Amino acid sequence: LSDNLKANRQLGVLDLVLNFTPGLLAGFLLGFTPMAAVLLGGVTYLTSSGIASKILGDLGRLGNRETPVILAVCVLEDVVMAVYLPVVAALLIGGALLVALAWAALVGLLVWALHFLYRRPPAVSLTRDLPASGFEGTRVPLRLRLNVTARLPTRLVLEDPTPRSVVPDRAPQFAAEVVGTHQAELDLNLTLNRRGEYVWPGATLRWADPLGLFWRSAPLPAPAALQVFPGTHGLLLPDLLRPLLSEGRLTPSLGLDDPISLRGAREYASGDPPGHIHWRLTARTGTLTVRELERMAAGSLTVYVGTNGNDVYVDSAARLAASLIREAAALDLPVAVASSAGVTPSGTGAGAAQAALLHLARLRPDPGAVPRIPPTRSGS
Repeated sequence: LSDNLKANRQLGVLDLVLNFTPGLLAGFLLGFTPMAAVLLGGVTYLTSSGIASKILGDLGRLGNRETPVILAVCVLEDVVMAVYLPVVAALLIGGALLVALAWAALVGLLVWALHFLYRRPPAVSLTRDLPASGFEGTRVPLRLRLNVTARLPTRLVLEDPTPRSVVPDRAPQFAAEVVGTHQAELDLNLTLNRRGEYVWPGATLRWADPLGLFWRSAPLPAPAALQVFPGTHGLLLPDLLRPLLSEGRLTPSLGLDDPISLRGAREYASGDPPGHIHWRLTARTGTLTVRELERMAAGSLTVYVGTNGNDVYVDSAARLAASLIREAAALDLPVAVASSAGVTPSGTGAGAAQAALLHLARLRPDPGAVPRIPPTRSGS
């Protein structure tokens, strides 16, 4: 309270002048007695802090930059009213000034008691239930669970902002008046706008007495992290890559062409590569003929991503690499990713694919990076 009064005393004086004076002047202009005019000035001066905080909470504006100033003005008005009301009440009933001051002292004692009793926050715990990872451009669910234990009637507001580029469909916050034990849940969806590894900044707890005279705040640690992998291309790209990302024995339908392993010859069909035309046999038979080659199945896939470009270049490269990794993993190929930052372990399990995707999520432009393509392994 002391810090609030020091930081906003000029604003409080301006608020008093601008809001109390119109009511006072209106009372005199209407022919009221001086005491009635003072009462009318109090009516135009006071703002209900409870109504103001409730409206701010309902509209989702508790996190706005101007909100602390608004609440500070409301607190200053409540402090002024704590002295104004008992003095005016005593004078209205015909009491002496000494009696009015005694009432003011009693109200001041009650205000101090509220300030003392609510100096410590209630026992609050916050848990977040969300997936450990997701892909860029998708939505993931988030469930917030709040447990509160308060010995006294308490007004509280809890704000849990999300990391940048992780956008909730509504404000992740709670507002309630509690006494005893209280539990609440909030379900929402998060839109993952950009690849990366994100850590929650932590929640903020605000609490006050039932009258809303003294608001306090404290950080509420609740660690959580989310890995956002690069988004992938549509189905067309994997369909084109499937013949190149096969594994197993030699096969006539999948794998890479082996130019030195001729399996046979057949008549040309629409769509055959021109490079497969067997010109000598075509000239001998008079029929356009193509060579049929054996195919070599790939043993593993390592995708190298260069980072010596701008953000757009690296983002596009990361998306293409993620598409390759997901398709290769679906074919049970050992996968790995290499860049100037290092190489991920090659493997066929979910851990290897996740390590490769996380490596892509962490990629950042490095214009001075020298491309270092790792040596290919046997069968890759």
